[in-house]
Amino acid sequence: MRSVRLYPWLALLWLSGCAPVRVNGSVADVDPLRRAVVEDVVLGMGDVFEPTTTPLVLMRPPGRSFDNALHAALRAKGYAVAAPGGRGTVFDCAVDSIGGTMYRVNVRVGDTTLSRLWVLDGAEAHTGGAWARRE
Repeated sequence: MRSVRLYPWLALLWLSGCAPVRVNGSVADVDPLRRAVVEDVVLGMGDVFEPTTTPLVLMRPPGRSFDNALHAALRAKGYAVAAPGGRGTVFDCAVDSIGGTMYRVNVRVGDTTLSRLWVLDGAEAHTGGAWARRE
């Protein structure tokens, strides 16, 4: 009798191991938004910050594909990108969904914040205006 009660629990445990696990990712991990935003952030930062004189220190450890692509593009542009706790200017980039297909990109470099609106239109991403700069 006890073994009959045990089978449903074993089946439940076995099936729970097959359940998909949700991966915490950024909204910017969606292509083509990722590629377009990475290129735009690197170009926008190049207009404001000199790559050879602005060492960047990450605020949080990278891990998502957007973060990895952005850091690689910044390094390719000439920025020195250090892990959290390193020496240099604090850097962070976040992409937030503000409704539907509109996204806000916030780039923080030290005390300066660059913000820009992005719109994802099917298979294409477009900027929704110029970079706004706050210091």
